[in-house]
Parts: sequence; structure tokens; C-alpha cells
Amino acid sequence: MELLERILVLAEIPFFTDCTLNQLTNIALASYSRNYLPGHMIARRGDAAKRVYLVTRGKILKDQGLPAGDIVGWREALSGMAMTSDLIAGPEGADCIVFGKGPFISILRRAPSIAIALMEKADREVKCRENGNIYE
Repeated sequence: MELLERILVLAEIPFFTDCTLNQLTNIALASYSRNYLPGHMIARRGDAAKRVYLVTRGKILKDQGLPAGDIVGWREALSGMAMTSDLIAGPEGADCIVFGKGPFISILRRAPSIAIALMEKADREVKCRENGNIYE
């Protein structure tokens, strides 16, 4: 996926809808695209969290076979924790926009609306789990 395509994809994702074109361009420049084949081991439990994955097509699954969500690895990257589960490309594979940990943290500092959206997502996930449901 070329730079312009990444900008257009990012503009359609709820986390980034409040970003200006300049911010989207900088975010796209700080990322790269990666296509993972079905069953590909993306990250292992216990590994240092070095990347954040924004899934644009397909799914990333946790080692329990549960969907990992549409933005994966951000909690571990922000907290400095190791990966809490294996991450595996789903049956259709997974196309992702990938951020290194440092660039991702820089993006959050420059675009607080993204950090707020992530906190809101985390809150929805916690509430969903409290009700005994799986958040996707």
C-alpha cells in the first residue's frame, strides 16, 4: 500500500477522523503496510511490544483463537509490557498498517484525539467484558 492509499485508509478509520490532512500524512509517513498470510505468527506472547497493528482487512487472532481487534498491540506498546498473547493472522490473512512503538507514541502526543479514542475503546472493552461478552 502506497503512501496516498494509507492516507485514504486512515481517513476512513474512526480513530483518525478528527485528524487534519497534514496529521494524516505524518501518520502515514510514520507507518508501513504489511500483508500477513493466513496462520502467520505476527508476534509471540512474552516478546517485547515493538509494533502496533492497525488491521485494514482480515483479522488478527489471539492464541486462544479470539479476534484481537482492529488496533492491536497499543496497550503493550504504551505500557512497556510484553505481548500478552500470541498474535496470528486469521484464516483470510491480515492486511495491516504497522507503526513502530516510538512513532506510535509520537503520533499520540501530536494528535490527542487519537489517544482519547483509544481510551474510549478501552473503556468499551472493559464494560463489554464485565457483562460477560467478547469485544471485537
